[in-house]
Amino acid sequence: MRHSPVRNPHAGIVPAPALERFLRRSHPDAVVTSLAMVRGRWQTEVHRFRLEVQGRCADYLLRLYMGVDTVQRCRREAEVLQGLGRVGFGVPALLAHCLDPSVLGLPFQVILQIQGRTIAQQLAEPGPAAQLEACVNRCAVLLARLHALDAGHILPASDPALSCPPALFFSRMSDRARSLFLGVYRLPEFAPVLDWMDVALASVRWTTPVLNHNDCHPGNIICGADGLDYLVDWTDFGVTDHRHDLGWTLMLARAYLGRPGRDAMLRAYETAWGQPVEQVELFEVMAALRRLHLRGLTAYAARSAIGLQPFLEMHEPLESAHLRAVYEMVPEITGLRLPVVERSLHAL
Repeated sequence: MRHSPVRNPHAGIVPAPALERFLRRSHPDAVVTSLAMVRGRWQTEVHRFRLEVQGRCADYLLRLYMGVDTVQRCRREAEVLQGLGRVGFGVPALLAHCLDPSVLGLPFQVILQIQGRTIAQQLAEPGPAAQLEACVNRCAVLLARLHALDAGHILPASDPALSCPPALFFSRMSDRARSLFLGVYRLPEFAPVLDWMDVALASVRWTTPVLNHNDCHPGNIICGADGLDYLVDWTDFGVTDHRHDLGWTLMLARAYLGRPGRDAMLRAYETAWGQPVEQVELFEVMAALRRLHLRGLTAYAARSAIGLQPFLEMHEPLESAHLRAVYEMVPEITGLRLPVVERSLHAL
C-alpha cells in the first residue's frame, strides 16, 4: 500500500547556512546562494541552488527524502547513482548525501543539475511524425542500455534486491495485489484478472535479473547540453526481470502517446535489446493495475462500491483521460472487464 507521506515540517524553507555548513565539510570555501524550492512530491522535496567552490559556480539540486524508510532510500539511491556513474551510464553526478536527519530535518542528496531539456518537452513541441519516432527511440535505447548492465557491478553485494529471484519477486507482487484489491479494497471483480495474471506468471521463462529504473519515461530522460542522455529520478529502482521495467514504460507510452507510441517503443527496445521480448503484455497489465492503484482509482472505486463518498485528487492535467487509457489496457489484453472501475471512470 502507498503510505501517507511524512512531510518536512519546514517544507520549502531549507536554511541555506545549514546546507552551506554541511558542504564545507568537504569543500571548505563552499558558498550557497539562490536556494529555492522547485517541487514537492510524496517521496521527495526538491530545491535548486547555486554553489560556488574555488571560484567556480554551478547549479545543484537538493533532494530531501520524505515518507517511509527515508534513510534506506537515500542510501540506496546514492549507491545506485555512484555505481552507474562508475560505469559511465548517464545519471546526475552525486556531490554528497547525508543520512543524518538532524542536519536539514530529513535525509538528503546534493546532485549536479543537468543542463538540457527532457524528451517530454521535445515531444510537446509540434513536429513531424519522425520527431515522435526519434524521441521514443532515444527512450527505448537508454532503457535497453540500462538492462544490459550487470547489476552486481552497480550495487553493493549486500543489497537485498540482488538475492531475490524473479519468480519469488513476482509471487510476492501477486500476493500483495490480492491482499490489496480483494482484502483491503474488497473488490471481488478483480479476482478473475488476478487469476489471469497468476496463470500467465506460471508460464513465464524468467531472464537474468537486471537493474530496473521502474519509472523510465520521456519526462525522466534529459537530453543534456553535452549531447548525452541522462536518466533521472532513481527513487524506486530495483533488480528483477527486465520486462517489469519495460512493461511500466510501455504502459505509460500507450497512455500518453497512444498505441502507435507504445508499438514504436517496443520495436525500438527490441532492436536495441537484440531479440524479441516474450509475454510483455503480462507485464503491461501488471503495470496498469499498479498505476490505477497509485493514482487512487481503485480506492475511489472501493468507496463507491460500499456507498461511501468517493474522492480522487487529480495530480496532473487530463488525469481522467489518462486513467481511462490505462484501464482500457486491462480488458484489451486479458479480455476481462472491471465494471466497478468503469463506473468510477464514468463518474469522473
